Amino acid sequence: MVKFMDLVRRKVIFKPNRKIQLPYNYNHDVMKAIYYYISIADKQQEKFLHEEGYRVEEGHRFKLFNFTLRFSGANFEKDHIEIGKNCDVILILSGVDEIINSILRGLLHIKQIRIGENDIPLVDIKKDGYKLFQDIMLYETLSPVVTTTKADNGYVLSLRPYVDKYYINLAENLMKKYRLIYNKDFNGKLYFDINDVLNMREKSHRIKGIYKIGYLYDMWVETTPKMQRIIYYLGLGENNSTGAGCMDILMAGDSI
Repeated sequence: MVKFMDLVRRKVIFKPNRKIQLPYNYNHDVMKAIYYYISIADKQQEKFLHEEGYRVEEGHRFKLFNFTLRFSGANFEKDHIEIGKNCDVILILSGVDEIINSILRGLLHIKQIRIGENDIPLVDIKKDGYKLFQDIMLYETLSPVVTTTKADNGYVLSLRPYVDKYYINLAENLMKKYRLIYNKDFNGKLYFDINDVLNMREKSHRIKGIYKIGYLYDMWVETTPKMQRIIYYLGLGENNSTGAGCMDILMAGDSI
């Protein structure tokens, strides 16, 4: 296990110097860029994260970082994203401080991100504002939340939010991350409640040609402030280091 480590989030702003088109399946390119940045800053850390990661007793491995890509001013066409010179490509990086620091150190050497055939220059890195974590929080999913189970025939199946196992898996996944960060077991309450089921959307998450079904929704979570930090900085569900389950805070509430 790792000793307690701080968790941080940064928004990295890229801006193209000409009109470009990006594919919708950009996650793998972003993930490759992140590992490349880490390798520039710390080759041993990049090898450790890529080949091993942080293990819990049950054998599950975690990379302890999360990311997602957002766009400001872009046009979302049928088969591509069109981005002009006045548009921003925003990479949200979140996770353990030493990993995020390595990503940013490497990025400062490269000063761009490559997505598809496009090299998009770096223009700014913004610090995340202060967050007050409370027992009850309302989150927005910035990227699909994915959780899976293994069927009797050995196939991995994506779970849907209509079955109890979906929420059991979310909770167990968070408890493993909690144990890695705080070096102790979580024994508090942990309740999930999708805010508006009518607005919930299914969206696939693709990495290296493998599709998993994820979901976008707003969700209330009741738990301890320390666990709320895990959700915000490390993501909800599985495959966080490939860009799934990135969350943003909409508000804190007094009921769930």
